[in-house]
Amino acid sequence: MCSWCGTNLYIGLCNLATVFFSQHQYNMAIEMLEKILGITEAEPLLPTVYFNLGNCYMKLIQLDQAKDAYMQALGIFWSLHLDDGMIERTLWHLGLAYQMKGCIITANNTLTMLRQLGRIAYGEKDYATAVEMFRKELEAQQTRSSESLDSAIALHDSGLCYFRLKQLHQAEAAFTESLRVLRSLKPQPYVMITTVEAVLGLVIFLKHSWLCCT
Repeated sequence: MCSWCGTNLYIGLCNLATVFFSQHQYNMAIEMLEKILGITEAEPLLPTVYFNLGNCYMKLIQLDQAKDAYMQALGIFWSLHLDDGMIERTLWHLGLAYQMKGCIITANNTLTMLRQLGRIAYGEKDYATAVEMFRKELEAQQTRSSESLDSAIALHDSGLCYFRLKQLHQAEAAFTESLRVLRSLKPQPYVMITTVEAVLGLVIFLKHSWLCCT
């Protein structure tokens, strides 16, 4: 297919999806949006397509599909370093999807939303999603302030996700960095330091045990 034809097909499908959505024909809108995903020329706008897919699934109360679509959108937004405003909007829509599933969301800013979404995903054993949320929380913290208890907690939570994913090298690195940050704080949070030391010790023990068995 030539570039011109692909672009015009994309525009036509977008217009149809918009019309179907406005007419509450969400399944038809989904059909149009899914067709767009197969058009090479539409690749730069794929995160917006996934975002709109999520909105359609939300209207149909198909919450797992909505969550997956929003996560696809976020992954592309983040990888391409696209508009932060759209990233924040997608995060809040994802939070609404979790709320409609019965999860409690009390976040009032993006950082808190990332942390709560990460912990909800962890509770649902979706560790890959959880670690991505904690990673983005850390990135956001690093642009706003110096090392803090919040960053140490996010590193700790990331370590737990890596541990659950059996990625012990990454878990060790996350817990080690969490411990370094905790020890740099004044006053030092001794209870949390002790907790992270214990988990880190377990990870190192398991890592060496597995290496010995292979």
